Parts: sequence; structure tokens; C-alpha cells
Amino acid sequence: MMFSEEIKRFIVIGAINTIFGYSLGVMFFIFLFGIIAPFYISLLTSFFSIIFSIFMQRKFVFLSKNSFFSDLMKGCLTYLVLIFSSAFVFKLMIENYALNIYIAQFLTLVQSWFFSFILLKLFVFKSRGV
Repeated sequence: MMFSEEIKRFIVIGAINTIFGYSLGVMFFIFLFGIIAPFYISLLTSFFSIIFSIFMQRKFVFLSKNSFFSDLMKGCLTYLVLIFSSAFVFKLMIENYALNIYIAQFLTLVQSWFFSFILLKLFVFKSRGV
């Protein structure tokens, strides 16, 4: 079944993206801390991690044949929406429902994985009819 294969690839590539992003962040902090403020190092890390993630998802998970630029722009927009919606859900769970921050973070992460797969599949890497 194609859907289950896609999910398996999504999980594997997600793990690779996480390792890449974390490693890149550590490397940037080692070499740039004291030169650039930590906030900007974090932004730089996020920028490159998102670009890497979009490339990997495009090539190995969703096998997109669409324009790279189109996939990149829609992917960046999607990640922007995911970042803000996750932060909002996290804040809501802590402030309105008094959830423990670790439980709230876990639930935010799970919903983020789910929505990122759906948005990437149905919006970013949706195949164009020929």
C-alpha cells in the first residue's frame, strides 16, 4: 500500500532531518557563539534545517516532480504555519488547560507530526494534473 510506504519514508526522513537540524545547531553554536547572538544562531539553524527538510521530503518521501521553487515556497509557508500553530496550541494547553509543560510539548509534537504530513502531502507536494 503506497500510503503506508509513504509514512515509513516520512518517519525515516523525519529522523534524518532531526539529526541534521540538531547537529547543525550544535555546530553553529560551537563556531558562532560569542560572534552572533544565540537567537540569531537559532534562526539560522531553523532556516537551513527547514530548507534541508523540504528537499529531503520532496526527494525521498513524496517523490515530487513539481517545480523545486514552487515546492520550496509552499514548504516554507507550511512550516511557518506549523511553527506558529504549534506555539499557539502549546500556549493554549499550558495557560487554558493547565497541562504540565512536558505533556503539552509531547502533545504539540504529535499534532505537529500529523499536520505536517497532511499539509506536505496535500498542499506542498500535491501532484499536478498533466
